[in-house]
Amino acid sequence: MQYDLTANCIIIQYSDLKLSNGQKMIDLYNPTILLLKSTSVSDVEIGKAVGHTSRWVAKVRDGEIKDPGTKKMETLYKFLTESAAKIQQAS
Repeated sequence: MQYDLTANCIIIQYSDLKLSNGQKMIDLYNPTILLLKSTSVSDVEIGKAVGHTSRWVAKVRDGEIKDPGTKKMETLYKFLTESAAKIQQAS
């Protein structure tokens, strides 16, 4: 996986990780943490949007919650990528 933090955008390139059944596996944890650390959206706004408290968002971002759960990370990732796209379009 490669991260490129240039021009206020994040480009994420995934290598092909495969599960034993041949399906591709995508790591959402690291890109989501990166998005959390770089977003201008407040923890309060993020928490409200994804159904968690601002404290939970801060704990995930700061690495205090090591395994927040796949569904929670998917929801968080989706919100953050959509927010980044909206911010990018506005500028």
